[in-house]
Amino acid sequence: MKQTKEAGLFLTPPASPISLGFSIIDISELSLIDTNCRLDSRTRYYTEYKIEPEVKRKTVYYCCSGYTQQGRSCEPYCKGSCNGRGTCTKPDYCDCLAGWTGSACTYECSAGKYGKQCSSTCSCKNGAKCDKTNGNCDCTPGWRNSDCGTPCAEGTYGTKCAQRCDCRNGGKCNPVNGTCDCPSGFKGNKCEDVCPYNTWGKGCSQRCTCMNGGKCLPATGQCECSPGWSDSNCGARCAEGTYGSKCAQQCNCRNEGKCDHVNGSCDCPSGFKGNKLGLILLCPSFVTGWSDSNCGARCAEGTYGSKCAQQCNCRNEGKCDHVNGSCDCPSGFKGDKCEDACPSGTWGKGCSQQCNCLNGGKCLPATGQCECSPGWKGTNCEKSCDAGTYGLNCTKSCDCTNGAFCNPVDGSCNCTSGFKGLKCDEVCSSGTWVFIT
Repeated sequence: MKQTKEAGLFLTPPASPISLGFSIIDISELSLIDTNCRLDSRTRYYTEYKIEPEVKRKTVYYCCSGYTQQGRSCEPYCKGSCNGRGTCTKPDYCDCLAGWTGSACTYECSAGKYGKQCSSTCSCKNGAKCDKTNGNCDCTPGWRNSDCGTPCAEGTYGTKCAQRCDCRNGGKCNPVNGTCDCPSGFKGNKCEDVCPYNTWGKGCSQRCTCMNGGKCLPATGQCECSPGWSDSNCGARCAEGTYGSKCAQQCNCRNEGKCDHVNGSCDCPSGFKGNKLGLILLCPSFVTGWSDSNCGARCAEGTYGSKCAQQCNCRNEGKCDHVNGSCDCPSGFKGDKCEDACPSGTWGKGCSQQCNCLNGGKCLPATGQCECSPGWKGTNCEKSCDAGTYGLNCTKSCDCTNGAFCNPVDGSCNCTSGFKGLKCDEVCSSGTWVFIT
């Protein structure tokens, strides 16, 4: 028997016609009898029938093993119908959707794999979750970019780095949860509080050791001594002949008068009087800085010395001592003639104060007031410009669009995925994408 296979069907040809090989004969008999019953005439008729078979043909289709009939077509059969996660393309073989594998698409891709038949390797870093369908990375808090390999930009934290940090006074923001790591000398959730009196250091955990009314700097623990005292812990009086803040003033007590190490006042011996012991009953030639017969008048402004004959040479509005011509410099200047501005990072009287300006800010030598660098603001330049502003004193407005991040320093735009251009106002062309870090 010949069989033909077409598209998963078997075609069986019909059987050959079959002859039954017999006939049926019908016999009938007619009798005629006359009225006298003498004649009996009989006639016999034979009728013969022949049976011919009628042959009808019908094509019968049936599916090959592993296929099931669907109308006049055969479809491959897979057990479990691929669990709804793929397409049955041949018997017991499923073409699984991306993210699934196994003969019946039973198993999800293992960790680190994704795509069709789980054949691609994920590139996600730092604990990011990999989408088993397309390999996209869902970054953990504190990380960004397509592979989650880049920490949040400074000043941001959290999921997708969408939160703004609020650490002050130079505190470092944790990119994961936004907590502030305060520098030495500060404490508080936002590092907003200076260490309490008599404490200093990281977490304000150190005790100050300054004596005689001295105060310690909260960041370093260094002692700022009260007038009349010196040494690392303010435990020593000013050396003989000096007094005042940092023992920087020269005593002018004469005639063996004793100089007070705190304020420079003179303890006069018997027979003398006056602040500098230059006053006696008459003003002798060796008494400098005073005039009149009883030495009761200071030298006129701009003069000093014996008989007030010397000319002062103080600059930048320094005050000339009428006795010895030394210059008392105003805040922001130093030098014998007050000719030098305070060095960078210092300010105040005698340039004795340390600037507290952060993030590149500079302080005015006279007042200590901070002039912040572009992108920063606040008393100590501790705050980044508010969202939407940038530049010097944060006075300029950003013009970034489509959710782009505006650089607080120069206003440049960091575009989100899918956009480009100086303002991130241009959509990437089809088939391309841009992610600027």
